[in-house]
Amino acid sequence: MAETAPIARQHAKPPFEVADVRAFVARNAGTLKAAGHIDVAEMLEARSTLDLDLKPYRGRMTSDQLGMLEKQFLERKLLESAGLPRLSLFYL
Repeated sequence: MAETAPIARQHAKPPFEVADVRAFVARNAGTLKAAGHIDVAEMLEARSTLDLDLKPYRGRMTSDQLGMLEKQFLERKLLESAGLPRLSLFYL
């Protein structure tokens, strides 16, 4: 009976304060508004770099895999050009 008793869980302290998260998001929203959109020349340059980088792998990857890589690469390039961080739990 003791083995099936519920275990009391301790609540962990949040890793960030709510005010810090709000300030982070507000600061990056301001940076995004100030950055505007990437121009056509930068987008074409990013696309040509992507094509060169993926050329050796195109025959060995599915179209879904290639599409996912292209999307990730172009999104990362756009964020870098605007000076914005990636908002992901995988890149903390």
